[in-house]
Amino acid sequence: MNELKGRVAVVTGGAQGIGNGIAVSLAENGAQVVLWDVTERVETAARDLCQKGFKALAQRVDVTDRAMVQSAVA
Repeated sequence: MNELKGRVAVVTGGAQGIGNGIAVSLAENGAQVVLWDVTERVETAARDLCQKGFKALAQRVDVTDRAMVQSAVA
């Protein structure tokens, strides 16, 4: 399925658990995913997706920090 081909999805909490599951599902449906998480595990999660042939980017972002979110979006 490529329903989301050409789309970019930002997934908060994407390093593990439900957030990572959502990121995988979005990638499997064609989206490029940007994983946001406060932990350094986010880099591993993005690398794992890339090794499976998906397009993924990791960003360490604390979504409770407005300036950090604005910087990540830019």
